[in-house]
Amino acid sequence: MDFELSSDQRALLEPLERIVAEHSVGAAGKTTAYVVNEGLARALKANGYLDQDLVRDLDPLTALLAVEKAAEAPVTLELANSLFIAPRVSAAPLAGPIAVGDVGGKGVIRHLPGAKTLLAEIDGSVRAVDLTVCEIQPIDNKIAYPLGRIVKGELAAAPVLEVSPGRFAHLRRLAVAAEIVGLMQGALDLTVEYVKVRKQFKRAIGSFQAVRHRLVECEVAVAGSRHLMHHAAWSDAVVDAELALSHAQESAARLVYETQQFHGAIGQTLEYPLHLWTFRIRALQGEFAGPSINAALAATRIWGE
Repeated sequence: MDFELSSDQRALLEPLERIVAEHSVGAAGKTTAYVVNEGLARALKANGYLDQDLVRDLDPLTALLAVEKAAEAPVTLELANSLFIAPRVSAAPLAGPIAVGDVGGKGVIRHLPGAKTLLAEIDGSVRAVDLTVCEIQPIDNKIAYPLGRIVKGELAAAPVLEVSPGRFAHLRRLAVAAEIVGLMQGALDLTVEYVKVRKQFKRAIGSFQAVRHRLVECEVAVAGSRHLMHHAAWSDAVVDAELALSHAQESAARLVYETQQFHGAIGQTLEYPLHLWTFRIRALQGEFAGPSINAALAATRIWGE
């Protein structure tokens, strides 16, 4: 099911798409697990996408549409944190870039290297940690995100934000679901173009009915995940966010398998860009303990213990 964008949504998304596309050129030639483009971050900031005061009045669905669209690109950025989460947890702008951590602010955190603020539930409250006074240890990885951990810092002394831990977790679930949907679409788009030119038995493999059927099933997985995420953003219901994230995480497993299969061995290499989407999908499949836990939480809310 497709819906027509409003004029305000088009005004937000069309420039974003052009900016991201412009700064994604050359990403496919990288042989790293992920690509960070500083020029893209500067362009987004210059055009107001990282200005928390400007994006504060965006409704959740419109903001998540931007997160989803940006995730379709082969570059890694923390747009979900600055454009969607931060304006909804803090009345005052927070210094960016922004990282978001699990309970306690411990462990490995995405986007932590280079970030200036960490949002995390610490000692029962959501706090904004000033990372400029913390010691950060970057972690070399193949997970497809800049990763790091805090090795020194007084996290419990950070200011408390006027948002409940439950609300904070809800916003994080929505953001992760939106990012997964965008990543799935990006990986599928690349695969569709590949099967048009990859030949076997003197025919493009995309012309074979079995391949087409499996690609259609991938499109159904993306469309279903997108619909549930959009509905959860519109309803703002916790159970809808849990269902949306669970479905996206579960569907992503099938999509990653199929896109890798249709690329053959080349899809497993860093020289080919498929991993710039699939590696990130794999990382996000483990958020909030994975699809089974999120589905169980939703089931408990609907039917009880």
